[in-house]
Amino acid sequence: MATTDARLAWEALRILDAEGVRFVLLHGLDRLGAGRVSDVDVAVDEPPIRILARTRRSFADAGLFPVVVWPYDIGGTSTVFYVSADASNGVQLDLLFDECGSGHYGIRSSGLLRWARTCRGLPVLAPEAEVIYLWQKRQRKRQAEALPTLVARAATLDPDTLMAASREITGGERAARSLLEGDVRLSRPSRVRPLRQVRRLGSRVRDPVGWWVHVRDRSTARLIGERFGRILPRVRVTEVPGSGPARLRWFFSTVQPVRLRPGVVVSVGPVTSGVVTPDLVLGDVTGETAVVSLVAAMASRSEQ
Repeated sequence: MATTDARLAWEALRILDAEGVRFVLLHGLDRLGAGRVSDVDVAVDEPPIRILARTRRSFADAGLFPVVVWPYDIGGTSTVFYVSADASNGVQLDLLFDECGSGHYGIRSSGLLRWARTCRGLPVLAPEAEVIYLWQKRQRKRQAEALPTLVARAATLDPDTLMAASREITGGERAARSLLEGDVRLSRPSRVRPLRQVRRLGSRVRDPVGWWVHVRDRSTARLIGERFGRILPRVRVTEVPGSGPARLRWFFSTVQPVRLRPGVVVSVGPVTSGVVTPDLVLGDVTGETAVVSLVAAMASRSEQ
């Protein structure tokens, strides 16, 4: 899933650097170097949508096109899925931008950037900052099994430096104190901000992240499903019901849950105008041409 080739991950980082984007790789440098990477996590100092626009031409020159832009956190963080023109390869780029730490992880991107160090030609987090970042991330993802390893790493670091990193990255010392005291209990989930969540959901419904594409034949539907299934988290190939009421139920139970997240629904069957219509109907376009047409349409929408 997500990144199909580590070389594309390196290329994405090279483009960010060449375009003057200030960033820091948050973790996974060893896995990246070994060619084992599923996504590329970086903190940046400007809104991802601005970075997307600024780097679009360079990514296109490298044969990569943004097909899904997923603003998945209220703090401002976004994930961009890039694919090749035929969707045979792709890379997932997570851009953490959250100046106030208001997002799910409670992490300030500005604090992370102040702890950048150069390693193997890339800006990476200092060990103290990386441990704080990973602690916050594992806590929020409820991954209790990962916490003891982080406690062990923290024990090898300077306590005062760890405290300083915690203050700058999270706004307090709680993360560092838990690490130094060996407290591996999961903390309470951060308080939900109802109004901001409702606004975010409304925006998602109005402008879905994912896609519903309709094709003429099943072989083309399977081809699109196979290509995008290697890159996007959710892909569904399905038949369109014939009747109006059944189609409406099918839309809300099968299509819309995928469109609200980074995914693609590929449908086959009768399509007529009505309340619910596909984002793209490829008509007589089939096979590889259909895949290329879909990538072009998705990339074009991400420009808007």
